[in-house]
Amino acid sequence: MVERLAAPAPAVLPSKVWTVPNVLSMLRLAGVPLFLYWALVAEHDGRAILLLMAAGASDYVDGWYARRYAAYSRLGQLLDPWPPGCTSSRPCSRSSPATACRCGGRWC
Repeated sequence: MVERLAAPAPAVLPSKVWTVPNVLSMLRLAGVPLFLYWALVAEHDGRAILLLMAAGASDYVDGWYARRYAAYSRLGQLLDPWPPGCTSSRPCSRSSPATACRCGGRWC
C-alpha cells in the first residue's frame, strides 16, 4: 500500500518549474483555447469531449504523480487549480452568455 504524503507548507516548497505535474498542468492550460474553439466555433463536439476527457485523465495522473513522488512545487500549487476550472465548470456555466457552451447541438 502506498503511503500518502501531505503537501509541504508553501514556505518549504521548492521553486522547480519542470516537474511532470507542472508540465501536465501547462499542457492542460494550453489546451483550453483548442477546447473552446472546438466546442464553440467549429462545433467539433466529439473532439472537444475527447480533449476534455484527456484533460481529466491527465489531472488525475499529475495529482497521483505529485503525491507518489513528492513532486510538489510553488508553481504547481498555483497552476493546478486553473486547467480543470477552465475546461469544466466555467465554459459550461449558465451564469452568463459569454461563458455558455454548446451541449448536444444546442446552447446551454
